[in-house]
Amino acid sequence: MNATSFDDLVSVREASELLRVSESTVWRWINAGVVPSYRVGRKRVYLKRGDLSPKLHSKGQEPGGSPSTGEVKETADEIRARALRLLEEVRELRAKQAATPGWFSHPEAWEDINEMRDERSREQA
Repeated sequence: MNATSFDDLVSVREASELLRVSESTVWRWINAGVVPSYRVGRKRVYLKRGDLSPKLHSKGQEPGGSPSTGEVKETADEIRARALRLLEEVRELRAKQAATPGWFSHPEAWEDINEMRDERSREQA
């Protein structure tokens, strides 16, 4: 390898920063053979910058076009739908809790607790 070709090499860390993915994702691509890597010595692994350019256009994509683990991006509509489902679950849980006998189901329990605290404070004073 001549001296100018070393300028085209990037470390796994640099590649992950360029592609805006985690280092483990780059390692997964290397191990899967998606991105060719070049070993220098026993421990150092480099990638050619030119081999990364297709990944820059489809960043976060695994072979076959599926999103890589940890790289899934939700659309605003998907986030909104998930939030509405969670809100409905909370409402159902509150209704279930309110139907459960006991002082925890009493909606104004905090008022009773504060009143008892005030009374105890007056007695101690």
